[in-house]
Amino acid sequence: MTNFEKIKNMSVDEMADKLVITFCCDYHCPIRKLCDENDRSLTPAPSCGSMWRMWLESEVKDKNSQ
Repeated sequence: MTNFEKIKNMSVDEMADKLVITFCCDYHCPIRKLCDENDRSLTPAPSCGSMWRMWLESEVKDKNSQ
């Protein structure tokens, strides 16, 4: 099995856990805007892992709309 195949076989939870470890909550996080938008609207505030799961399960947006 290649590394790519292993990544493709990960569950959403496994991938979210890896992304939490890879990206710390700073201004370089690729989903920072999503976190900022949802921190104010969701109670209780979601964890980093739950935000990554939300992002992974969301529809792909047009590159020009980001």
